[in-house]
Amino acid sequence: MSLHSLGPLLFGASGWFLVKFLFEPLKEIWDLRTEAQQLLILYGNLHPQDAESVREKAAEGFVDVGARLVARHLAAWPWVTVFYERVLRQDPYSAGEACVGLGKLIPSGFSNPNIPSIGGYGHTIRTTLRLPTPRETKKFARVMQEWNSQASDKPESEF
Repeated sequence: MSLHSLGPLLFGASGWFLVKFLFEPLKEIWDLRTEAQQLLILYGNLHPQDAESVREKAAEGFVDVGARLVARHLAAWPWVTVFYERVLRQDPYSAGEACVGLGKLIPSGFSNPNIPSIGGYGHTIRTTLRLPTPRETKKFARVMQEWNSQASDKPESEF
């Protein structure tokens, strides 16, 4: 085998190694970060008056994402953990713990005034994953207001 044919082989192997052992674990955590953001947007304003099925779905979602964040962080290669903590300044482990804690709080938390609010857990999740706070634009507020007024005009049988 000549030196000219060995170069592309080494280049291809190093590219595969980089993708498999660095970018793939980073992408998995990044995808979980996105799921946590979606859950916070969907269930961030959960109320005791919300249906039990909605609270159960929220609880299951937060526990699932939290457990996967913690597991991914614990199973990650050391350089992935260092990259996330030192370069990106994110803490998937703490965010996962907060998601699991929030998920366990939701079914029973409304009846106990001593348990921290969803907002406290949400703040921890947003801070440790460095998630942006969703902002409400005028257009978004107008669209939601129109949707709510249309929904209130329909009889319940249409839902």
